[in-house]
Amino acid sequence: MLLAAVLVLLVGGAGAGLALWRAQPPSSSPAPALPFRTEVLVDVTPDATQVPAVDVLTPPGAQVRIDGVRIDGVQLDLPESPGAAQATRTRHHLELPEEAVGEAADVEVTGRSVSIEVELPSGETASTELTVSLPVSPLQLTTPGPRWVLDPGLLLVRGTTSPGARVQAGDSRVRADDQGNFLLPVPTKATGVLTVRSTAPGEVTRRVQVQVVDRATLPPPTAFTELTSGTDTSGAHTSGGEPRRVRITGKVTEARQEAEGVLLVLEVTQGCTSKAPCRVEVLHPVRLDPARLRSTSSRDQGPSYGPGRQLDVVGELLSSGARPRLLAEALVPR
Repeated sequence: MLLAAVLVLLVGGAGAGLALWRAQPPSSSPAPALPFRTEVLVDVTPDATQVPAVDVLTPPGAQVRIDGVRIDGVQLDLPESPGAAQATRTRHHLELPEEAVGEAADVEVTGRSVSIEVELPSGETASTELTVSLPVSPLQLTTPGPRWVLDPGLLLVRGTTSPGARVQAGDSRVRADDQGNFLLPVPTKATGVLTVRSTAPGEVTRRVQVQVVDRATLPPPTAFTELTSGTDTSGAHTSGGEPRRVRITGKVTEARQEAEGVLLVLEVTQGCTSKAPCRVEVLHPVRLDPARLRSTSSRDQGPSYGPGRQLDVVGELLSSGARPRLLAEALVPR
């Protein structure tokens, strides 16, 4: 939620005429003049949408331009002031910036400038520029990863965002709970980009894209001997400089959460010529419930990856050598 912030601008010298004049209360000394001021707030529009806005409070008859556009205000009384005080309030709703792209675990802040020009009936003018800070909705997916294999049925999109935010993917939508958690079933009908958006009142929308691929387009299984060949141990790429995309099949022997994501150790048999187990490390760049790293069953929040689970893994080969490492694009339980 955008917290209301107040900026009071005292205008002196040539701008002294911007004081709001009020009738004097009887038998008292003159009340101090109310300064021209601006206020940034969250306003509720007639359709119940909450949006950031800027108020400009001026003497009656003043003309106000916000971002170069003249805007008519409304006259109002100031009951909190001594005597009978009147002013003109000009309110302007601020357009939110374009959507933010990519995952973020916490609320981020973006800003925009607002120019304000005031002209009094006397012809005196004053201007100022505000920098308005706007929050950007957080959005983090715990499932799926950046790529997902297309399977008939439903794709479960699960993650965290702002409490009460509306999360939408395709034609499916849901409200996040009071802790910001959400679970959104999405029918998987076609390959391509699935865009997940989170929109909260008064916050800039954030979107995350998931690449949905067909199982038939996956590369053929890669032999373990192909993963260990070569001398490059810090980023195994093709001769053209592009990341090498591979596919392995194996059984999970270790699963743990690390700072970079979930690290799975798979024991593979395809092309393994050693008597010792052939193992590949798989880094899945997400955070998962610890229970999903112990279980081997599919749960309502997505599949689990505990020891003993059989997986197909598609990913980028990060390093070769005795213990190759992959950056997972898709994890497909078998």
